[in-house]
Parts: sequence; C-alpha cells; structure tokens
Amino acid sequence: MLYNLGCIPKDTDVPELPEVETMKRGISEVVGGKIASVIFPPCKLQPISVAPNHSTFRRRLKGRTIRGLGRLGKRVLVHLSGDFTLIFEPRMTGLVLVASPP
Repeated sequence: MLYNLGCIPKDTDVPELPEVETMKRGISEVVGGKIASVIFPPCKLQPISVAPNHSTFRRRLKGRTIRGLGRLGKRVLVHLSGDFTLIFEPRMTGLVLVASPP
C-alpha cells in the first residue's frame, strides 16, 4: 500500500547511505551549540540554490540552538530551537564546514 502523498510503500525500508550517516556523526559535536553567524562565501561556479533568500535565511538561523541531528534518505536534518529544521543534501563533495576552514 502506498502513502497518499508519497511513493514509498509502507513496509519498505529506506536504503542505508553510509556517507550521509558518517557526515551526520562528524558534525554531531555541534549539538547543543548556538548558531553565531550564517555566511554565504562567494562562489565562482554556479551558486547552490538557497531558499528562502540569504537575508531571511540568516535572520531565521542566527542565535538558534542546535537541538539534534537526523537523516531523511540522503539529506541531513539539523533540528533547531523554535521548531525549525535545516535540511541539506551533501551532493558530490560532501563538504560541510562547522567552523572556519584551517
């Protein structure tokens, strides 16, 4: 039987994606911390789509506490205070910076 709004049968497991789980575990030390700033570095290539726009995104995230992490298929979920969840998909590079690069 299929869900009305989905295409995954009720009794089907989502396949394990070890690289996404590894990434989630790698950033787990941020749980309990607060988001001090949100920076969009310049990109020489085609920029990644961010919704909502940068100023709204920055305003909604700054100062929020990171309550926990999760996964939804190949996406990482960052659960925040105020009932917000940041969802991102690592894509090919798998690069996530939780602080300034060395």
